[in-house]
Amino acid sequence: MIYNIEDMIVDKENNIKTPEDKLVGYFYHIDKDLYVVYYNDEEDEEDFRTSDEYYADDLEEAKEIAVEYATNSYIENEVEKEHK
Repeated sequence: MIYNIEDMIVDKENNIKTPEDKLVGYFYHIDKDLYVVYYNDEEDEEDFRTSDEYYADDLEEAKEIAVEYATNSYIENEVEKEHK
């Protein structure tokens, strides 16, 4: 099933999950306003080798950006699986 960004859940450890509790990425605070998000860029399950660093003014903005990165990649991977 493919989800929207609004469907995703971020837990206390900043893991990004689907409503069925499937891990699709995670993020953490590096320094001051710098964060990093890890997610899958391939169809491989939970390898999380792809990362992006980004700046955010606060934790809420950081969460929104991380969820967007992870969800978009997850959606792309699911669409590719469906077309195979």
